[in-house]
Amino acid sequence: MGQSADRLKHSAWLDWVRGTAALVVFAAHLRTFSFVVYGSLPAEDQTLLNAVWFAVTRFGHDAVVIFFVLSGFLVGGSALDLARSGRFDVSRYATARIARIGIVCVPAVMLGWAVFTYSGETLPLATVLGNMVGLQTVAVPVIEVNGPLWSLSYEIWFYVLCGAALSVTSRSLPYVAIPVALVSLYVLTYVLNATYLIYWLAGAAAFLWRPRRFQAYFLLVATFLMTAGLGLHHVARSTYTTAMHTALASQVAPVSTIDAVSQWMFVGGAALLMPFLRNLGMPRGLAHVGYGLAAFSYSLYLSHYPVLWFMGTFLPQASDVSWRSMAEMAFRGAVCLSVALLFYWLFERRTSQLREVLSRVSWIWTQERIAPFVFARGRNAGFPSGDPSLSAYSVETKDGTRAQPPHF
Repeated sequence: MGQSADRLKHSAWLDWVRGTAALVVFAAHLRTFSFVVYGSLPAEDQTLLNAVWFAVTRFGHDAVVIFFVLSGFLVGGSALDLARSGRFDVSRYATARIARIGIVCVPAVMLGWAVFTYSGETLPLATVLGNMVGLQTVAVPVIEVNGPLWSLSYEIWFYVLCGAALSVTSRSLPYVAIPVALVSLYVLTYVLNATYLIYWLAGAAAFLWRPRRFQAYFLLVATFLMTAGLGLHHVARSTYTTAMHTALASQVAPVSTIDAVSQWMFVGGAALLMPFLRNLGMPRGLAHVGYGLAAFSYSLYLSHYPVLWFMGTFLPQASDVSWRSMAEMAFRGAVCLSVALLFYWLFERRTSQLREVLSRVSWIWTQERIAPFVFARGRNAGFPSGDPSLSAYSVETKDGTRAQPPHF
């Protein structure tokens, strides 16, 4: 895995958070595709054990919220930190984000397109392309057979807003950055759900916090907020269809209010927790496991849903809990994990390579004088043949000298 001891020590817990969140989303969808809802099970299958199992595998949306907070912490927070020290580079930021998102998103969209076509329906090309660039839920619908793509639209617009806003503050390309920032802010607040933007910003703000006193106290508060918020949220959700709804509404508060407050408690606790997890140590063996889970978490997140959808065409939901239905669920899970690992092997593990290619291209196009430029490979136009100073790529600048892109 090519990981240094420092890297493992300082981010092991965050790796576990990211990997576990992806597994929670996967488990929720796996159970949903494998079984009917709990209330539709036969009476003999509505046992305490099955009730707990069904309850534990309903935390998929909560895991997505954790993704948003963690993304804000790692991406938004680190970008803010760079901007504060005057080291924010919008070109590097953009190439890193494009490489990270695109290298798995594009093949995942293509997989969804293939599954949708297999079902006998036609998917407009505009929808396919829109889902590749973050326009799902903004200008085009989410590809039905890959539901998790809805959250990727938010991620992309978070990144656009962050990069544009920091470019404005650093006075980098203001004539471009200001309109982009305004458009992305409009999309996130009026077209999409602005609540998720606040979740992301909470994570970004938490990155800048360096608790030095009362760490145990804050850790306890964060854990309490997350646990209590998660519990209240699911109690509130379950009361929409029960008699408890009336009791809560008349004696406590409207259920929608309780649900909203519980979500803010959960997000607040998660944001408080991130700075502690950043520097918390972990045994090396567990750290390696966490890194492994995190490494293919993005691939798992975007590839499992169309695979489950495809298998649903010949494996219907089970109406009871039996050895056969559990074996079928295990089979679905094994296939999904295999496809996710294949996605990781083919695409996600090559993120750094794609980022370097994009960085070099970006470097060439952001020189003071882009044209005429010279790609030096063997004989180079405009320079003496066989000049040993020519690298694989070089650019002719205004004064006639040759500038070479750095290694990113």
